[in-house]
Amino acid sequence: MGFLKTVFLSLFFSLNLLSLAFASPLSYFDKIEVKEPVIVKNLEIFPLVSSVGNKLPQIYTLDEALFKDFLIVRETDEVNKLEVENRSNKYVFIMAGEIVSGGKQNRTLQEDLLLPPHSGKVIADVFCVEEGRWESKGDKFFSSSYLTNLGVRESALAAKKEFAQQNVWSMVESYSKEVGAKSRTYALDEILKSDKVNYYAGNYKKEFKGFLSEYPQARGVVVAIGGERILCIDLFEDRDLFVSLWDKLLMSYIAEAIVRENEKYAEIKKKDVIKFIEILKETEISRISTPGEGSLWKLQSEEIKGRILSFKDYIIHLVAFPGKEMGENEEDVPLYRQY
Repeated sequence: MGFLKTVFLSLFFSLNLLSLAFASPLSYFDKIEVKEPVIVKNLEIFPLVSSVGNKLPQIYTLDEALFKDFLIVRETDEVNKLEVENRSNKYVFIMAGEIVSGGKQNRTLQEDLLLPPHSGKVIADVFCVEEGRWESKGDKFFSSSYLTNLGVRESALAAKKEFAQQNVWSMVESYSKEVGAKSRTYALDEILKSDKVNYYAGNYKKEFKGFLSEYPQARGVVVAIGGERILCIDLFEDRDLFVSLWDKLLMSYIAEAIVRENEKYAEIKKKDVIKFIEILKETEISRISTPGEGSLWKLQSEEIKGRILSFKDYIIHLVAFPGKEMGENEEDVPLYRQY
C-alpha cells in the first residue's frame, strides 16, 4: 500500500508540474485591468494596465538594432523570405508589420520574431509591401520607422497562406486610394509618411501625446474605431518594450482611423472590451514554428484570430483581431467583427 501511495503521489506532482510547464500564456489576462478609453474623434484606445509583469532581458527593437548595425538584413532567392542576423550580445525583437525598406522591395515580417544574441543567419518569412518595384536600391536594408496600418496587419495574419501576399498588396492599394496618397511603386511606408496622411494624423497624435505618462502601468491597448468596431489588441508583458514600440503602434491605429473619419464617433464601452477579452481568454491556442527564440502560438476561433510570442513563460507580444477566417473570398468577409 505504501508503494502504491508513493507512486500515486509522484504521478500527482508530475502531472501538476507538467500543467504548470504548459500553462497558457493567456492566463496573464487575469492580472490585467481595462481602463476607460482615451477618445479622439472616431478612435478609442483602452489602456490595459497591470502592476505585474516580467522584464525581458535587455532587448533591442528593430530600429535600435538596425541603427547600431547589430542587425543585418539580406535578400534571398525568394521574394517572401529575408535573411536576418543578430550580431549583438542582446536579444532583438522584430514585430510583425514593422517595415524594412531597401533591397529589391520593401518588406514586412509575417510573424513576430525574437533573435537570440549572436543568432547566426536566420531565414524569416516576409511580405512585400511595395508591389511596383523589383530592382535593387543597394544591399542594405533600413528601418522605415513605420508599422503597417491595421488593415494590412490583419490581412497578413488572417488570410490563408496561399492568398496572403495578394491580400497584402490589395490592402496597400486600397489604403492608398482611401487616404488619397500615392506612391509610384505602391510603397506602403511612402504612403504612410506622405504629407496628406501626416496632416490628418496630426490632431490624433497631439491628443495622445501624454498617454504613456498618464498610464505608467499600461502594457498594451485595445483599439476601437467608429463606435461599433473593436479593431485589435496589442499586449506586452514588458512595459519597456511597449513604450519603445508605442509611437509605431499608435501611428498604425491612427492610419486606420483617418480613412474612417466619416463613421460615427466612438461608442464602444469598457464592458464591450471586457467581453472581447473574455472571448479571447477562451480561444484555442496551438504552437506553431518560429525560426527564432521562444514559442509562437496561434489563436484560432470564429471570433478571434491572433498570435502570441512568448519567452520563458511570459508574453513578449500578443496581437489579436476579431473576425472570421479570410480565404479566397475574403472580400465577402467583414474586416472587423462587431461586438
